[in-house]
Formats: sequence, structure tokens, C-alpha cells
Amino acid sequence: MIRHILASLVVASAALCDAGCLSPVGPAGLPDAGPDGRDSAVGSSNTDVGWTWSDAAFDALDAQARDDSGAGDTEAHISSDVGGFDASVSNPDAGRADSSLPVTDAGPPCPEGCGDLNPCTADSCVRGDCEHQAREDGASCGTDLCHEPSSCRAGVCETGPELDCDDHNPCTQDSCDRAAGCRNETLTDGTACGSHKWCIQGRCECFPGQRLCGEDCIPTADCCLDSDCSGGQECHAGRCRCPVGERLCRGACLATTRCCVDAECGRVAGQTCQAQTCACPAGLLVCQAGTACIVPGTCCIDADCQPSLGQACTSGLCMTSYQLPPGGSVPALEFDGTYVWAANFDANTVTKLRSSDGVVVGAFETGERPSDLAFDGSHIWVLNFRSRDVSCLNAADGSLVGTFSITSSPAQAAIQDEFLWVTTWSIGGLTKLRLSDGALIATLDQPLDPSGIVYEASTSSLWIAKATGGLVKMDPVSGTVLAEYPVGVRNSDLAFDGTHLWVVDYSRVAKVRPSDGGILGTFSVGSDAQCIAVVGSSIWVASRDRKLIELRASDGSLVGTHVLNSEPLDLLYDGSNLWFSSWGRVTKIWLP
Repeated sequence: MIRHILASLVVASAALCDAGCLSPVGPAGLPDAGPDGRDSAVGSSNTDVGWTWSDAAFDALDAQARDDSGAGDTEAHISSDVGGFDASVSNPDAGRADSSLPVTDAGPPCPEGCGDLNPCTADSCVRGDCEHQAREDGASCGTDLCHEPSSCRAGVCETGPELDCDDHNPCTQDSCDRAAGCRNETLTDGTACGSHKWCIQGRCECFPGQRLCGEDCIPTADCCLDSDCSGGQECHAGRCRCPVGERLCRGACLATTRCCVDAECGRVAGQTCQAQTCACPAGLLVCQAGTACIVPGTCCIDADCQPSLGQACTSGLCMTSYQLPPGGSVPALEFDGTYVWAANFDANTVTKLRSSDGVVVGAFETGERPSDLAFDGSHIWVLNFRSRDVSCLNAADGSLVGTFSITSSPAQAAIQDEFLWVTTWSIGGLTKLRLSDGALIATLDQPLDPSGIVYEASTSSLWIAKATGGLVKMDPVSGTVLAEYPVGVRNSDLAFDGTHLWVVDYSRVAKVRPSDGGILGTFSVGSDAQCIAVVGSSIWVASRDRKLIELRASDGSLVGTHVLNSEPLDLLYDGSNLWFSSWGRVTKIWLP
């Protein structure tokens, strides 16, 4: 051991001498240096410092060291007067930061603290120098509970990635303790944890009245997904809405070009919404003008009619008007199965027209002021108001068969088997004539004030509407009044549809059961209703304000209202079409 210490001391001394120190004086018992500054003794030598030491010298030094410090001490002290230099050398294995560091025997001791405290280097002392060799990349260099294991890279200990302590629960406070690891502490109840959310026992929940939609809370009434909606709607900002170009209709989305309710079909009058399409009811079609649904044969404009037949569109009906030669009023019309007969009140004639095309066949003289007509199957009977008589014309050629006087001005006529019944304008006038020869059979003086008369074969009864109100049932054989029913107050006409009686009462019409006079219904027809006609399953009523009303015979419901081009005086149905008379002309209404 002493050799190591001495060697170090000698090296240090040599360094000093090289800087200009005096020639060394050997310690007691050691040989002096030779003339060249080197010891000439024979033995172990150190040529680096120029001294030569014998083994006996080293042994003497060892003994002196033991005497000075005591046997077994780990530290030896050597004093030498080398140019005033006092060296104390400690045991290189004592007092080092890392006593395990390797030490080269031939070199001087390394300074204390050669360990660099870097876990990624291998520390050593080589010839008095500390060396720090980098450990292999990837070598473990420590860890803690908040990081992944650390590893060496290029001699540097790289700390591993931090552990993810986030439990993805907004109701916990997340942290990490190097000794304890991750901590997730529950937040106080009521702590906000998002939009409309709060913490309840460590869970993030929606406020009352809200529900979860993805990561957010929404009102319970709002939609979250398209599946929350119905009828093809989609969820937009919490509201169920139809896609662009569609709209909601009765709980389902449909194209905006489709209809939903009837009210959306107002562009064409009469159309309704059928299978999401505006369409006319069955059996109707859109007129040429595209403005209304019409029955085939009716019209919106003249193009819907047959102009070649002289038809023109008037209030939805195709009509043809025929001017009568004499002019004046035409109070009555009659049909003989082929021809239409018109009474010319001011001309004292009747005009015969072909019903198919309105061509005038002829005009025939009658008595004065013809006011009503009746057809018995072969003759036309003409009631002449001013001359107070009845003319009988041959229907085939219009020739006069005879003229028969009555006691008062005639008003209306009705055929009953082989008899002609005539009402008169007097309060109680009712006259019965035989058809075969015009003979006067009876004149009844009854307070009837008649405004209309029909014969009803099912009960073999004669019915008379009173202008002052009431409906009278008479026996046509005896002329006895069988019953009177309170029907109407201002009656103007009467018709029979084969089953029921219809009484025109100024602004309404009453449907009456013949068996007992019971009123089955009263239906509005405007104001100042004038005349009535039965057309199949419909009842047509014309009024002085130029209105023509069509009712359904089964229930009296309104079918249609039309405006005529002149004031109607009488109505006639020829089995195919409807005719009305006015001043100086007759008009044919071409029914569909």
C-alpha cells in the first residue's frame, strides 16, 4: 500500500520540480541523489521522476507509516521535506462518494465525488480521472406511480410518459401522486358539469325537465335524433321538421307541390284534395278556363259548349236563346214530345219550336192574352186570360179545333184523365172541361185563391196551392175538398215528382208527402221564386232575380246556383233539356 502512496507523492513532487524546485533531499535513511539529480542506488526505480528506490527503502517507509499511525489504520501519513512541500495522502478507498469505483493501481487517486449521480452512466476512475460511460439505450433508469418506466437514451434518463389519470367523469377531480398514483376525487353534489348538467353522487346528470342528448342536455320535449320524429321529419336544433321542399300534413311530410286539405285547392272551384292531389269530384272535370270543376256538358267559357249549335256559356250552363217573332212576354211553355210550344201573351199566338235545335215551325192564333198551356196527348189547350176562354189546337199542325168559354179569366191548367181542370183568377174559380169536346162539366165556387194545380194519380187527387198560403187536396170526381194543409204563406207554383209534391213559397220550397200532407223539408231558394220544374232526380226553381237553383230531390240539398241572362217566367223540361221563357224569347239550357 505504501508503494501506492509514495508513487503518487513522487509524481506530484516531480511536477513541482519541473516547475523550478530545488533538488530533492531524500528522507532519513534514503540515498542522496547523484550529481545528475537522480539516485544511483540499484533497485526498483521510477524513471518519470528521476528517483530510484530500493526495496529496502520501501519497506522502511512502510514500517515508519505503521509506527506513526498504528497498526491496522486505514490511513498512512508521510512527511518529507521536499523543498518545503508537505504531502498528506489518504487511502484512495476511504472517503470517496462511490468507493466501488474501479481504480487503476498505477495511477494517482481520483478526486472525491467521481459518481455523477446519473443513472444512465457507468462511473469509473482511470489513472486519476473520472470516466462516465453512457449505458445502453433503453436501459431502465427508474420510475414512479405517475409515469411510465423511464429509460436511457444517449446517456440521458428520459422520463416515461405521464399516466392518464382522466377517468372521463366530469364529476371527479383528477390528479396524480408519485407515491400513491392516480386520484379521482368525487366533486360536491350540485357542481356544474356541462350545459344544463350537475353532479349527483359522482354522476353528471341533466337538470329536471331535461334529458341527455349526446353530451348535452335538452328539454325533454325536444328531439335529439331523427328517430325521435315521425312522419318523415328530421330533427333540427331540437325541433322535428320536414326536409327542404316538404311540409307537414296531418302528421306526415309531403312535397310542397302536393295538397293537404281541400282549402288548398281553391284555384279551381269545386276541387278537393284527393290522395294529396287537387282533383274534381268523381264525374266532374276541369273546365276549359281551368277555373272550376264542371259536370260534362256544363261550362266555364263558351269553348266548353258547342258554338256550332249556337250555345254560349252562361253561369256554368251551355244555353241557346231563340228570339220569338212577335216579341212581348212568354208566360207559359209546354212540350208535346217533339216540339216546344210557347204562349205569346202580347201577340195572341202560340209558337211551335223543334226542341232539338229550336227551329220555329210555326206561330198560331189563339184567344186574347194566352197565359198557360196544357197537352193532352194530341191537342194543345191554351188558356186565354183576357178573352176568358180556352182554345184547343191540333198539336200536329196547330190548327184550331175549338174555343170554349169559361166564367172567369183562366190562370193555370191540369190534365186529369179525360178532363181539363182550369183555375181562375177569381177567389173561388175552378172549372172542369171534357177533353173530347170541350164541354163544361162543372164550375166550382171554392175560396181557393189558386197559384198552382197538379193531378196526382197515386191517390187520384187534385192538389191546389193557394197564393195566400196552404195546400188543398180535392176529389176530382165530386169536386169536394178532402183536406187542407198549412204549407207556405206566399205560394206561387206547384209540381209533382212522381212521389212528392213541391210547393214554391217565395224564398223557399217545401217538400210534401201526398198521403198526409206532411212537410218533409223546407229548403231555401233565394228570393221571389217564380216557377218550378222536375228534372229527373233534381228540382229546379227559377226566381225573378234571375237565379236558377238546382236541388237534389232526395234530400233537398243544394246542387248549384246559376245566374240567367233574363228574368224567367216559366220552366219546362222536355225529357232531355231545360227551357225557360222570358220576354220575347225562349232559352234552351243544355243539360249534361
